[in-house]
Amino acid sequence: DDIKSAKGEKKEDLIAGILKYAGIYGATTYGGTLLAWVDSPIPAERTSAARIIGLVAKKEFYHPLIKLLNDPDRRVKSEAIHSTSKVGNRHLIPLLINIAISGELFKAAVNALETFGDEVVPHLKKELKKAHHHLVLNRLLKIAGSISGKQSIQLLENYLSDPDFELRETAIYSLFRRNFVETNPEKIEQLKELIHLENKAFNYLSSSLGRKSTTPELRHSIVSEIRLQQTRVLKILALIYGKSLIQKAEDSLLMSDHQMNVNAIELLENNI
Repeated sequence: DDIKSAKGEKKEDLIAGILKYAGIYGATTYGGTLLAWVDSPIPAERTSAARIIGLVAKKEFYHPLIKLLNDPDRRVKSEAIHSTSKVGNRHLIPLLINIAISGELFKAAVNALETFGDEVVPHLKKELKKAHHHLVLNRLLKIAGSISGKQSIQLLENYLSDPDFELRETAIYSLFRRNFVETNPEKIEQLKELIHLENKAFNYLSSSLGRKSTTPELRHSIVSEIRLQQTRVLKILALIYGKSLIQKAEDSLLMSDHQMNVNAIELLENNI
């Protein structure tokens, strides 16, 4: 009677409670209602179905989410993504990755993938081997950067020497966010080589600033690139020497006070 008179989220909560705790009775009494809502032409009912599945939070309830994760309605799909993180069935990982690499609801999909941990990594490796667009490959590495566990770290480490600048930068930034410090001597040499490459680029850019032919517009672009380069170099250094030390230096370098800038350089010179 309570369910019949209830509306909205209260009704969803009651149905979820019966499905979760009432065993066969719950499944036979309200399982049909749930499946009818999954197939409903009304988006609000499909959204309710997705939410109820998340409230039940049982791995065996994952089948309806396959359809709901492919729903054309954004709200339905968003609720299904959220419920997927609660259900926790690994069969849904490829669907979440497809949503993430499409760019639609990227953050929501990545948040759901985070709950699976290293289980996601084999799927990411499989996708990275495909001839995806550059933008998609970059998104896959960003997903890896959000996944906890040793496997995701190893995956990102493999891209530190990638010839593609943007993929390499994403790997560096992702490892930096994870407070990762490299201990493998071979990988450390790769990171040092990246700093040498940045140094060559800096020498070229700085020499361009002194040319008479350099227009004010070009000068502005060069200075902007050098500032970006400074940030990149500091993140690479953090992967070798630790984030705490480099963060102190970076904070001082970003200040307009010249003496603080000098102190930052001295800090780096004394510790590196």
